[in-house]
Amino acid sequence: MYSFKTFFICVFIASFLGCSSSEERYERISRQETALKEERKKIVNLQNAIEDAAKAHSNLKKRYTQLEQLREENDNNGNPVGPTPPSIDDAYGDQLRQIKKNYEEITNKIEELFEERKRIVEEQYD
Repeated sequence: MYSFKTFFICVFIASFLGCSSSEERYERISRQETALKEERKKIVNLQNAIEDAAKAHSNLKKRYTQLEQLREENDNNGNPVGPTPPSIDDAYGDQLRQIKKNYEEITNKIEELFEERKRIVEEQYD
């Protein structure tokens, strides 16, 4: 009888520790998932800012082209032209592609963490 009681206590403690371990894993994964969701929100904000900047840059390029055309026209007509404006580069497309790639990677990681949390819950009830 004594060995059965000891065995029962050991099984109880082991199952309790197993649940505790599962709960800790679940909580850790939940925190990781929450952190990645927050990062994904910031990525969306950055993506919106880059898109806004790209639109503004497009407007800038349009006005730059208009200025170049006017300068060329003035030069061809013998009218004086001012100093050459600084050139403008087009880096927003690359930035936007990279931030969209980051968004997809984080979304995939969030889905993996969600599935892992789901498995932990299923393990606890099996």
